[in-house]
Amino acid sequence: MTSVQPRKEYDLHDRIGLATAKSFINAGAIVWITIMINFRRHLKEINNPNLKTMVSGTSSIEGIAVLEKAFAESSNNLDVLFLNVGIATFVPNALATEADFDAQFNTNVKGAYFILQQLKPHLSKGTSALFTN
Repeated sequence: MTSVQPRKEYDLHDRIGLATAKSFINAGAIVWITIMINFRRHLKEINNPNLKTMVSGTSSIEGIAVLEKAFAESSNNLDVLFLNVGIATFVPNALATEADFDAQFNTNVKGAYFILQQLKPHLSKGTSALFTN
């Protein structure tokens, strides 16, 4: 039997998020990118003072609280909330574990839900919230 190694894929969401951030910055917006992995590439590729970056977990209430606190301290309001959170574990169903499921659900569903909940007080009137996961 061939061994199948599970893979977590971040690349598609990363590319969508980066392209969206560039578009908003080109339109004059201040853009915050939160990510759990190294965002040096984003800084290098966008290279604009309107890009704000921070490391923040999106799969736990504690990680989301770090994001909310940092945003609250910035005294900014959100005009658009673009939630591009998502991971996928590609493994045959027979090999999927509860941990695989929990990681995906906690990031893709719970994370997006609670980010919206926690950042809602910072939304400008008429703000749009977009989910892409």
